Amino acid sequence: MDGPAPAFGELLRQLRLARGLSLRAFQPLTNHSKSLIGDWETGRKVPTSDIAKRLDHLLDAGGRLAAAAAATRPPNAPDRIASEVVRHFAHQGPVADEIRRRAEVAGQVDVLAIRGLGILGLNDSLLRPTLARRGCPLKARILLLEPGCEAAATRAGEIGENPAAFASGIKFTLARLEELTASAENLDLTVSLYSSQPIWRTIRVDDVLWVSSFAPGWEGHESTIYEIPKTPRGSFWSGYCKQFDEMSAHARRVI
Repeated sequence: MDGPAPAFGELLRQLRLARGLSLRAFQPLTNHSKSLIGDWETGRKVPTSDIAKRLDHLLDAGGRLAAAAAATRPPNAPDRIASEVVRHFAHQGPVADEIRRRAEVAGQVDVLAIRGLGILGLNDSLLRPTLARRGCPLKARILLLEPGCEAAATRAGEIGENPAAFASGIKFTLARLEELTASAENLDLTVSLYSSQPIWRTIRVDDVLWVSSFAPGWEGHESTIYEIPKTPRGSFWSGYCKQFDEMSAHARRVI
């Protein structure tokens, strides 16, 4: 939000320079633009508490940055930013470890995918090891594409695969998920199949959502991934979660 923020801005700049970081070097660490960082440091804008905490951790500020942001923000001002997207990544790789770490202690995981091979089907996939070895209870809801539907054949054509082979990938993941229901402890697993044209790939782990898209020529994990935390009145968060619930309500449950 706009407004003077000398205390936070000055402290952010001091901490950045104390660690020998130029704006150019600091920007990739934050996943925010140099212009926005400049606005923070000059006091033109104040980050939300979530972003301030991330910056605090990044610069090892011991809570000083988070406190400065809270003190600078006007009383009763909503803790929101222009965008609910707090970070973005060129592909899944840079954030994969964080998703796994969060999933290890999560109580809820929702996955909207097409085949789910790279998320759940393979032994070294993103979330399968976490679901297979649970130390605490987890409710997992999985939505995959109906292998025999028209949308599956269309998607196979978009990525240059044989429709039968493409459908086999979905069936393989379903078989691997069946195995989990028999072997995994502390896992409440629901798997359903949808038949609409896939657009979004979403992974929800408790109160954080990662969103990417399915487009001709590439898979969901290869596209830009946006991190969206749950926030008060967050339209992206509520919209994607509502979409998942609506698709689940009309999907065919198989597990």
